[in-house]
Amino acid sequence: MPKSSTDSSSKTYHDLSHELDELMAKLQDPEVGIDEAVQVFENALKLIQKLEDHLENAENHILELKAKFIEGE
Repeated sequence: MPKSSTDSSSKTYHDLSHELDELMAKLQDPEVGIDEAVQVFENALKLIQKLEDHLENAENHILELKAKFIEGE
């Protein structure tokens, strides 16, 4: 089943990172008005939090795997 473009919880780190890159490019566009820029900035902050959550989850998973590996020795 294809991923919904509105369901960011199922997006990969790569997907979210690409989306953040697009928002950053939009912020650098001199044609973007201040109101839109503020909204884009807010969306970028939300994406950054989701990216940080992905990294934290990956780190926790790696620590769990490491602990299981050490226990198995």
